[in-house]
Amino acid sequence: MSAKFDHGRYITDNDWNNNTDISTIDVVIESNSSSFNSGVREAPPKPNTVLGRWKTRFRFLLAVLMLFCLTSVWSNIICFNFALICITPHDDDQGRHDEYNDLKGAHFTSTQQMYLTSAVALAGFIGNFIAVQLITRYGVRSVFTPLGLLSAVSTALFPVALKSGFVATLILRFLQGFAFSANFPVIGSFTSKWAYHKQSGLIVSTLVAYIQLSPTLSDPISGALCESDLGWQSVFYGHALVCAFLFSLFGKHPFVGHHELYKVSANKVVQSKKELRNIPYKAILKTPAVWAVWIAGIGNFVCVNTVFLYSPNYIHYVLKMNVSSTGAMSAVPAILQFLVKLSGGITSDKVRCLKENNKLRLYNTLAFFLAAIFLIILSFMPTDKSTICFIILSIGTGCLGLTTGGFFKSGPLIAQQYSQFVTGNISQAITTTMILVPFVIAGLAPNNTATDWQHVFWFVAAILIVTNVIFCIFCSGIPAEWTKLRNNQNVESEKPGSKTFATSKLGQIYPKK
Repeated sequence: MSAKFDHGRYITDNDWNNNTDISTIDVVIESNSSSFNSGVREAPPKPNTVLGRWKTRFRFLLAVLMLFCLTSVWSNIICFNFALICITPHDDDQGRHDEYNDLKGAHFTSTQQMYLTSAVALAGFIGNFIAVQLITRYGVRSVFTPLGLLSAVSTALFPVALKSGFVATLILRFLQGFAFSANFPVIGSFTSKWAYHKQSGLIVSTLVAYIQLSPTLSDPISGALCESDLGWQSVFYGHALVCAFLFSLFGKHPFVGHHELYKVSANKVVQSKKELRNIPYKAILKTPAVWAVWIAGIGNFVCVNTVFLYSPNYIHYVLKMNVSSTGAMSAVPAILQFLVKLSGGITSDKVRCLKENNKLRLYNTLAFFLAAIFLIILSFMPTDKSTICFIILSIGTGCLGLTTGGFFKSGPLIAQQYSQFVTGNISQAITTTMILVPFVIAGLAPNNTATDWQHVFWFVAAILIVTNVIFCIFCSGIPAEWTKLRNNQNVESEKPGSKTFATSKLGQIYPKK
């Protein structure tokens, strides 16, 4: 079956078979833009069969696959700290003592552990600039797949590296960080190409939820593997195998229907690959709303990295829970934040009574201020009430999930076709805070005491409040001027119930009134 436009140009099955992979859907739009010149494009009819309707929703299946791939890369990183807790023997475990003494790399000082975390961040920081350029030039699939396999291989080699010593372990952590560097550029690129403009919050919230889904899956599985007969090595091997399997699923597909392509192309600028490579860096860096997104990202990830990287320490050493309980319990805040994140993205798309700018301010303020309030309350709770402390920690970090209606959503709305750069640089907030947080933890909580962690919670709460104020002042929910085509056409907003879309001379698609 093929779809006909009013200028007589058909999109044939070969167009879909040859071009509709996860990174090149824009090729089909671009190749047919000449048929849209100053005309009207009629909406393809909705399929009336079950299979046909499924093919209009293939973007959601791709989003789920992308979510699990992103999750796997991040899980490979965070399972390292849990494995170190697993390796450390208890006083009554003589066999574990003997094995621990044979592992040169397990005897890390607090400074070395700080360097191991910072190595991931430094590699991610450097790799982000490379990833943005590669994804812009070659597409998501060609870049993300080899990086995912690199993450799997480096994770599988950790048992060997820990026996070799600190240097070998440091190198593998650097490779993990480099593989991670593409995560947010991938999210930006995927959202700009695959998100229907009325569902941008849903797609963004689904993909960025990998940060919460990772500890949700990784921590309890790591705890179970650690306590099993398979030993601590299985933590690394298990994560590596799952990662390799997920990234082996990437490939071209013929499943995108005409109606779905029509929807995801609405309200988007069609540019050639050469034009997309000319990212207006100067204009982007002079846009206050872009900096508001990045600053809010720093505030968010100061809290996220503190809780998700070091909450096992707080739960184990301060709340006095055992290793297996630590794995299960440390996943609960992540589960809650994951659910809130999805809800935040969906409800943000549905709210019609507020302007987009005000919605962004509302959701971001609820996320940051509520998280700060609960962390301050937690800092004054007696640690012998471990259950209550844990509930407060879970609720506080769960509130951050509402950021999918805040700064996470703002990035793609501002940047449009350049989202891989603006949203991609949110990863710099992750890597920057991953470099800084170990120093903060080492300085404020060197002994993992209750008083130490009280200071940590105060610090995180202050960062959340300050960064949210900055975001609310400068945020924006409309496309920046540098995203618009340089012609005399004005992009119009969609009129409810419209059946046709008009196009500019350069192929920009928008609803016709």
